[in-house]
Amino acid sequence: MAHTAGIVLNYLIDLNIPHNLLVADEGMTIYIIPRKFDLLIENVTMFTSFETLCGFLKCKTEVAYNAATPEKIQKELRESVSVTDEDFSRFKTELIAKFDKEYEGKAIEW
Repeated sequence: MAHTAGIVLNYLIDLNIPHNLLVADEGMTIYIIPRKFDLLIENVTMFTSFETLCGFLKCKTEVAYNAATPEKIQKELRESVSVTDEDFSRFKTELIAKFDKEYEGKAIEW
């Protein structure tokens, strides 16, 4: 699993794509979350560290905290922090092609 995660991380680093990494389940699960650069994120009312992306919201002000709803948080993360659906699909396609070239296997559609 570490080798696979390394390939994905190297891919993101080579393309200069910022990301967050979360290791869970005593090291048996790794979440790699591509995202936009912090410098490109404007007017976001919460901090966009890995804690927020993993569900622990840290607001920048009390007003932002009081106004936060699950719908507003989801909208703000999707529009300001997340990579676009098109970019994510491209990353996925390129990574699957890379793994197909190096290993025998079959992609499973989710």
